[in-house]
Amino acid sequence: ADQGFANAQYKLGAMYFFGAEGFSKDLKKAQIFLSAAEAQGNEEAHNLCKELEASPGQTSSQCTCCGRIAQDGVELKPCPRCKEPLYCGKDCQRKHWKGGHKEHCALPIK
Repeated sequence: ADQGFANAQYKLGAMYFFGAEGFSKDLKKAQIFLSAAEAQGNEEAHNLCKELEASPGQTSSQCTCCGRIAQDGVELKPCPRCKEPLYCGKDCQRKHWKGGHKEHCALPIK
């Protein structure tokens, strides 16, 4: 998937979308992979992207790791490197990093 193969990106995105065995449901990760596959013309990815747009899913006001909502004094901070995932604290940031974010984290394109 990281090499740009649309079919692999779709399959990985679908696994995150549905929470397939071995994958916890993560709509944010699903969106990343499905959008990449959709951009290459994958029709199945296009259909799941439409479903993602229609579903409430994870909002940008939730911790990527634990789902804690940003309210009542809880400030979410982005990954200092890629600025993409949001965390409610260092513990969630470390857990997400060790859980695989380090494999996908990249410096933002300027």
